[in-house]
Amino acid sequence: MSGPFRLPLIPIFILYILGIYAGQVDLPCLPQGRVLLLILLCFWTFLLVIRRVRMASWTAFSMFFLLGIFSIQPYLHPEHSPSHISRFTGLERISLEGIIERPPEYSRGRTQLCIRSQKVILSNRHLPVNGLLLVFLKEEDHSLRVGDLLRLSLRLYPPRGFRNPGGFSYERHLALERIHTIGFLSEKKGWAKLGEGFKNPVTLRVERWRDRIRDFLNRETSPPASGIFKALVLGEQGDIPEEIKESFIITGTAHLLAISGDQFGIVALLSFSLLTWILKRSEFLLLSISIRKWAAGLTIPCIIL
Repeated sequence: MSGPFRLPLIPIFILYILGIYAGQVDLPCLPQGRVLLLILLCFWTFLLVIRRVRMASWTAFSMFFLLGIFSIQPYLHPEHSPSHISRFTGLERISLEGIIERPPEYSRGRTQLCIRSQKVILSNRHLPVNGLLLVFLKEEDHSLRVGDLLRLSLRLYPPRGFRNPGGFSYERHLALERIHTIGFLSEKKGWAKLGEGFKNPVTLRVERWRDRIRDFLNRETSPPASGIFKALVLGEQGDIPEEIKESFIITGTAHLLAISGDQFGIVALLSFSLLTWILKRSEFLLLSISIRKWAAGLTIPCIIL
């Protein structure tokens, strides 16, 4: 092997990134993307069976380029169904029912909710809908939890940013989270809670753990330390004062305030070291298995948790 085939992961990585970049343009071939990838996968397998390695490598490169294109298209250029919540933007105030999908975010006296829409009520007609909706409340309401079923009365809008060339794109930011609709609530009477616990039991259990951690940090520490701890442990930055955020930005350490590779690296290092030490306590395991490989494998659930 020579040239790009000697280190195949490098061209695969480059072509996948180029595919993602090319996929930002709206392409009409998205529905056939999976079929095309399946055909290429079968062709690649056939070439490997008949030992045409070089041709198989070029097929794999093409496959990863297309995979990059088709992986970004559903986010930036989705094909919404007729019942998607984005179809109701621009109308007068409507009633909508939905479930809180993610933990509420609090910042500067307001609450931000990610709602998975379920039903729109128009003129006493109940229309089933789907899709995510971002709702802004002009108050901090800490009684709201993941899995709460809400009824909202509001107007819906498509996301709009400043659209500065080369600058931050608010629409793109929300699109990558599959959010294409936003709404605003200025008064408390604009919404009502209809029920609780409308989520997967595992998700609700994890959120209860997060609530306990959040309550512990609020109880045992005081601002601004509590806000920094919540950002490091839970990824919640709403309680960090703006001047402290600015200090992190100036020093180039703002990435520490998000759940990023640093946190995962710390968890991985501690878990791997502890598991290696535990497995080495057994003479039988030392003689029968690869301790480092087993410790690395057992580290993955720790990172996921």
